[in-house]
Amino acid sequence: MDSFKLRDWDDSQIIPISALEHYLYCPRQCALIHNEGIFSDNVLTVSGKLEHQRVDEVQCLYEHNARRETSFPVFSHVHGITGIVDVVEFLHDGTIFPVDHKHGKKIVWHQAAVQLCAYTLCLEEMFHVSIHKGAIYHTSSKKRSEVSMTEQLRAKTSKAIIETRNLMASKCLPQPHYGAICKDCSLIHDCMPELDNSVYYKNIYKVNDND
Repeated sequence: MDSFKLRDWDDSQIIPISALEHYLYCPRQCALIHNEGIFSDNVLTVSGKLEHQRVDEVQCLYEHNARRETSFPVFSHVHGITGIVDVVEFLHDGTIFPVDHKHGKKIVWHQAAVQLCAYTLCLEEMFHVSIHKGAIYHTSSKKRSEVSMTEQLRAKTSKAIIETRNLMASKCLPQPHYGAICKDCSLIHDCMPELDNSVYYKNIYKVNDND
């Protein structure tokens, strides 16, 4: 543990690991959820919650010479992050293998890889080990995608932690930017991103200089 630079964090500085995925998907979405306390469900989020039910309960299972812990709480004093890993597998050879469940088919988005890496950073600190791999379990296809904990991914994760903490500390709400990702976002009606680029919206509130 001497190699770790431990810090004492205020509660307001501790970042929920789920916020990293929100931030990398869309900083405005992250701010709406974590700064404004706004969250709405859509069919995708409800489906994800239903598919998560089997790992949302704390359990300890023994399968194929491995211990599997579900809903495993983690924390990093180094990075000031906290979260709950869907599944942590403790293999017979001492290997620790985190598994994060995601709704959808076999596609690993970069924000999901960063979230998994953040869990890994916590587990490494908690158990004084090095973890080289984890996995995303795709609930729709029931398949796993292994994720290597490369230096590039670790650097991206550390950067995301710092940027997310700065956003949450600022208490600001970034300006909306309407794009392809907006149509699948459950907060689209709260965010109203399309209004920012709408000529009609801008004209409604335009003040006539002659009045």
